[in-house]
Amino acid sequence: MKKFARTMARRGVKAPRKERRERVEEPPSPTRRLVDAFQDVPQDAKAHSVFSVPDSWAAPQSVARNDLLVPDPGGKKRPGPKPKPRHKTRRVAMSFSVSEEEAFYLRKYAADKGLSFSEWVRVALFQHMKKEIPPRR
Repeated sequence: MKKFARTMARRGVKAPRKERRERVEEPPSPTRRLVDAFQDVPQDAKAHSVFSVPDSWAAPQSVARNDLLVPDPGGKKRPGPKPKPRHKTRRVAMSFSVSEEEAFYLRKYAADKGLSFSEWVRVALFQHMKKEIPPRR
């Protein structure tokens, strides 16, 4: 944007000015008073009236059970998936040295297979050992 403005200035082109609008003071709207919120509900209020309070109806017996209101003490405390057991998590990293070019070829090959580098290496090493990968789940 700065380059465009500098080019315009070099060529002598002036940017059009915007005219400012004057603020129009609006008359204050009628405010609601707190006293108006506590009006008595008319006694002849019909079922579809705006004066009827929906929470005042008696709940059916199937809904008004007390055991639904009490939280289950054995329920989940945190939402989301359960954490993996400690003996099934992958938390050990192994390193080996390769050149930058070799690392590029290895990562590219894994990406071409649709795997992350660590997944591909894990599969390749276990195939070479002729063992199955231990299940984590």
